[in-house]
Amino acid sequence: MSERDAQVVAALVKVARPVILSEFEARSCIASTRIGMDALEYFGVKAVPIPLMIMIFNAEAHEMLRAGKDLLELQAETLKYTPTDPGGPWTMGVGAEVENGDGWAGHLVVGLPQMRLLVDLSFDQASRPLKGLKFTGPQLLPVLEPDWWLKKERYFQLLGKTDDGREVLLVLDNQAPDPEGYKKSRNWRRTSSAHGSKRVFQEITGKIIRQMKDELQASDLEDQ
Repeated sequence: MSERDAQVVAALVKVARPVILSEFEARSCIASTRIGMDALEYFGVKAVPIPLMIMIFNAEAHEMLRAGKDLLELQAETLKYTPTDPGGPWTMGVGAEVENGDGWAGHLVVGLPQMRLLVDLSFDQASRPLKGLKFTGPQLLPVLEPDWWLKKERYFQLLGKTDDGREVLLVLDNQAPDPEGYKKSRNWRRTSSAHGSKRVFQEITGKIIRQMKDELQASDLEDQ
């Protein structure tokens, strides 16, 4: 991956989310990934869709694990709290199976295998401020283990940071409950949106590309 390609990815991460949210809701991982991949393709950056699940452990939960507590002990502690209780150890899954059958069981992100990098443009859906999980933008998730990409290893752990600097643990599971289900979505086929129009996908992607061009041009000027 060239330095220029890395700049393209950085530009996407910087500008894409507000534009996407002007049309789609926060839980828009399929549309976000589709649009993100289309924008990268315009600049010649090859990306692939990666279906997965992400388990997030807030700072308190992560500290319990580092102190030697096992998952059962952690679960027992989290059950003392409700989603509306402020504070306490907390875990949450993005892309877990849908209990009522409404929606897709999985979470979709942009994959850049050549960079060993995931770009999660809808990571902000995991924000739970009451639990110390405050996220307002996309996340770059470096996955440096080759066997994870080849699905020889199912899990990959890495540390992340909330917007206010709290350290959290992320566990990436490459075995989504329904790994092919996103392909059935009209959002993946660019034929559905809040207004039900393919034109909206074209407009949103075009606006992101124009803003990315501005960012890249500014980077070129800074380098001169």
